[in-house]
Amino acid sequence: MLRKALDLLHSCTQANPESIDRLESIVQRAFDLKSNIHRNREIQAAQHRPENRNTHALRKRAEGRARRRPEALRPHPDTEPILSRPRAHINGPRRVPVLVDARGIPFLRIKKPEPPSLSRVLRSKLGARWKKILRRDKLEDDVYLAQQEDKWDAIVDQNNDGRWETTVAECLDYTIKTIQHGDQKNKELAQKMWEVVLKERELAEKEKEEFRIQQLAQAESVSGVAAVRGSMHEVKGIADEGSKEDIAAEKHDKRP
Repeated sequence: MLRKALDLLHSCTQANPESIDRLESIVQRAFDLKSNIHRNREIQAAQHRPENRNTHALRKRAEGRARRRPEALRPHPDTEPILSRPRAHINGPRRVPVLVDARGIPFLRIKKPEPPSLSRVLRSKLGARWKKILRRDKLEDDVYLAQQEDKWDAIVDQNNDGRWETTVAECLDYTIKTIQHGDQKNKELAQKMWEVVLKERELAEKEKEEFRIQQLAQAESVSGVAAVRGSMHEVKGIADEGSKEDIAAEKHDKRP
């Protein structure tokens, strides 16, 4: 069977009209078969009744899943954009965020563990980027196949509808530019996040120094109060001793 196919292709390369007509007939039958299969699938899909999603059991199941869904999956309505940091005033010690690179996707880690909403966003972005990479790899393979199709069209003199390679190459170029654009946006976002980290560090050091000065001032104030109290106790002690001596002298003078 393979030998007959090769013989037929070789005969077509020799511009044999009978072989070319036979090959065109084979290709046409293949297209007709594919069209019939596609038409039958459409008929089956039209006749198939989709599952009724409004039934009581499915509705109860969906309500149960909604109740079990943690609230952390939904972003808080009062959440501030991460690039709005650093905040001028906070309660307690300042936590300096850490810039993390998740396979090309930057984000700022404020604390551990990471919230489920952040993990969901990262998985979504990484999945979308990976799909684009797979599409790019497939289109690179399709370029070679398109080149072979163009060669075959040139052999049988049927390239009136344009080149196969042109269309595939345009799709490949668009996919590559989409990936590069996304990577550039991530790079710019990482730079902005790094600037946030530097500002947070600067404020943390400043607040730490201010707290240290405040603690020293409080310690000096406490020491000063203690010294004053000690002096007052000392003066009071001397006065008490003087009073005792005066009383003893008076008693001595009153003796006969």
